Amino acid sequence: MEEVLPVTGRVPVPLAAPAVKRLLPAWWPLAPFPGLLLLWLMGLTYLIWPLLGVSLLLGIFVRGDVRVPPRFGLWMVFLGLVLTSATQLTAADRAMSYGYRFSMYFSATMLFLYIYNTPRSALPLRTIVNLVAIGWCMVVMGGILGLVAPKVELVSPMEMILPDALVEIPLVRDMVSPAFAKQTAFVGLGIHRTQAPFPYPNAWGSNFVLLTPFALWSFLVTCRRSWRPVLGALLVFSIVPFFFSLDRGAWLALAIGLLYGGLRLVFALDVRTIKWFALGAVVLALLLVFTPLMNVLVTRVDKNYSDQGRIGRNLVALELAQQSPLLGYGAPQTAEDNPANAAVGTHGQLWLVLVSNGIPALLMYMGWLFYLVVRSGRHLRTARDIRFWPHLTILMAIIMSPYYELLPLQLHTIMVAAAIILRDGLPMVRPGWLSSTPELRPSVPQGIS
Repeated sequence: MEEVLPVTGRVPVPLAAPAVKRLLPAWWPLAPFPGLLLLWLMGLTYLIWPLLGVSLLLGIFVRGDVRVPPRFGLWMVFLGLVLTSATQLTAADRAMSYGYRFSMYFSATMLFLYIYNTPRSALPLRTIVNLVAIGWCMVVMGGILGLVAPKVELVSPMEMILPDALVEIPLVRDMVSPAFAKQTAFVGLGIHRTQAPFPYPNAWGSNFVLLTPFALWSFLVTCRRSWRPVLGALLVFSIVPFFFSLDRGAWLALAIGLLYGGLRLVFALDVRTIKWFALGAVVLALLLVFTPLMNVLVTRVDKNYSDQGRIGRNLVALELAQQSPLLGYGAPQTAEDNPANAAVGTHGQLWLVLVSNGIPALLMYMGWLFYLVVRSGRHLRTARDIRFWPHLTILMAIIMSPYYELLPLQLHTIMVAAAIILRDGLPMVRPGWLSSTPELRPSVPQGIS
């Protein structure tokens, strides 16, 4: 049974199963975003996503009729290549690494399909945006905790439950042991880099960047007027932990994304939003001039500690890709000529896919992102355009792909943005995983429901 809507720019999509609707609200798969801090304290920041993926798979089976957007075949072929690359695994630790990452790809796919197939009447766009924006607030609060109490480390319930042999694995220990900040002060600055509610500072920075468009979207368009001063204050205060994260890549991506977005708004003559952008630029300038933030910025840019190591790892990744170009190695690899201790393929989503899954998988992965950014970037009008802010998220994800691994929350944020773009702005298609025949071609709605 499908919902029948009049031809008003919307498209018919299958209704959620009544039994599921009675048990849980339609927004339940987005609960990890506002629950980030709680999940982090429980040691579940990373482990929640495989559980979410399995739950959504069961829900999709109950729903039955699942629709996919045009060009979704790019992503499905990528998943197929990732699955096939498991044949290249040669060690148990590599198999565990592979299983972890594949579960993230799978979970993000299920979240995309859920949002894409849920009607706006059941899951309004305003609800999605505000929930993800609350996730951004949790990231900012974690950053503030890292500044206020950088040496605090906790023991999570998950850490107590897991066997000691498993917790001793560095990756697992990082996932289940909450720490407010990186305890090794950055040489030359005497600063502890904030990381809560994530295990690594770079994860904090990349998540902050990808979630910021949703925070701005909520502040400018979707949040209640009574909450706008609170969100506005957080937007201002967030500048401090963002700078003290010392994530140059995050600085670069957000600067390019917001500058690009501002120029699009100038060309579109969106005066109302341009005023807010100008006010934000003034606040940032004042903070740089009258606080130590400028010194932090200049010192961090001058001290390029990790550049040589990253360049060396990337060169080794290219060599490995030449030796196994079709399916990669299933997981990141160690190499004798690797100039750093980290495994080759762990410092950038682009290199992760290239080394782990091969050149065809990388082409499909990046092809999906480029399709989204090009398709969503056409004829953008104002900041109220449904595609505008998700467009910025996808663009900044592409910018960060060469130097940040975008798993797990980052990829789920990307797929939420993709689902918004394709559910509300592009046509649905007939059932079929690789189908691209449009059923209806609605006009792109400009408002928020």
